[in-house]
Amino acid sequence: MARLSIYLLGPFHVLRDGSPVIGFESDKARALLAYLALEADRPQPRAYLAGLLWPDYPEQDARHSLRQALSNLRHSIADVDATPPYLQITRDTIQYNRQSDCWLDVHALDALVDACQGHAHRRLDPCPPCIERLHQAVALYRGSFLQGFAPGAGLVFQEWMLLQEECYRRRVAGTLSQLARCHAWRGEHELVLRYARRHVALEPWREEAHRHIMRALALSGQRNAALLQYQCCRRVLADELGVEPEEETVALYRQVRDGADLASLTGLHNLPAPLSPLIGRELELTEIESRLCEPGCRLLALIGPGGAGKTRLALEVARDLAFAGPARAFRDGIYFVPLPASPSVEAKIRAVAEALGLCGSTADRVQGQSSARIALTRQQLLEALRRQRLLLILDGLECLPAGDGFLADLLGAARQAKLLVTSRTRLGLVEEQDYLVAALPLPGGDGGAPYPGIEAA
Repeated sequence: MARLSIYLLGPFHVLRDGSPVIGFESDKARALLAYLALEADRPQPRAYLAGLLWPDYPEQDARHSLRQALSNLRHSIADVDATPPYLQITRDTIQYNRQSDCWLDVHALDALVDACQGHAHRRLDPCPPCIERLHQAVALYRGSFLQGFAPGAGLVFQEWMLLQEECYRRRVAGTLSQLARCHAWRGEHELVLRYARRHVALEPWREEAHRHIMRALALSGQRNAALLQYQCCRRVLADELGVEPEEETVALYRQVRDGADLASLTGLHNLPAPLSPLIGRELELTEIESRLCEPGCRLLALIGPGGAGKTRLALEVARDLAFAGPARAFRDGIYFVPLPASPSVEAKIRAVAEALGLCGSTADRVQGQSSARIALTRQQLLEALRRQRLLLILDGLECLPAGDGFLADLLGAARQAKLLVTSRTRLGLVEEQDYLVAALPLPGGDGGAPYPGIEAA
């Protein structure tokens, strides 16, 4: 059985058993095949096809031209030799036979993207099969729908072509955005550049794609190129939309320009990468995310015994929210703060400040600071948080001394922020919402810490 392969994304191209089909006598025959193949769900009336492709002809002349184009099409693809035939033809209708041995690039692209969207993964980055599907999908997009094709048909056919092009351009652009975001999470800068640049080529006004390029260039040591990318983005937005870049894009430009810590360019988060996927916690993750995203929830505490997996759950929730778009829900970032076991409030304040990049590293810590200095650090932290819309994850909050009021101060100052905390005991705050975490039994032990340097607390 001979396979017919039809390529509509990019220049029109047809193969039969791997060999190019070159017998088409006119673009009208090619247009007829393209339309029938893509609209194969129902029989197409001959009268409609004649009017679609020869709208300026008298009806009898249009029908005659359709018969000639159909004869040439059947001869070119060897329809009479195919079992079953590629075309189902009656006196009144013509239909492409999807039961024949045929392959269409747009159908293949749809199947790959739909399979990924229907797969039961929480995020794309830890799902290699879906990443590979999306790689294959964008590889099928060789260019715009029927690129360079000018069959001389009427306005209705041209509008059909434009509709298909818009549909697949949007679908591919969304897939390229997913891949760029996924590879950014993985730190694979060359792949980020590959897919983000393709995205910009399709949608030059899409700032997210420009930001992906800027970050990947800066993280690859190409700061000047990243700054030039910002200027390109700004020029495109001004020329095409008459607007200035978004606040997030400008903030990223300033970070690159001012030589900010490159680690801060990875998407406004400091979440550690997991060593293995989390299995068996899907219900808990869904419930915690749903609770945390409720408008009235400002403090959600994961309560459970040591070893229950509270830290891992909190980090997975944070990664889900960050991967879905922290710029929308938490525009100023998502930050994980493993609180030190020390009873010192100063140490905990400094841990939060360090996670947010508000002070030096732990190695720079000055021992024995005065009470005035501690108060100043606390006040500076609260003032910085007052303007932030972020998610702050405080891990191990049971170590905080009772009655200190630090957590209440955080909630009072950071009115636009949300806190996700882990603790072995309830906190006793008015704003507190609790989620009880039970230990998940693992055969053969816990297999080690799921994140580098983090125990399953």
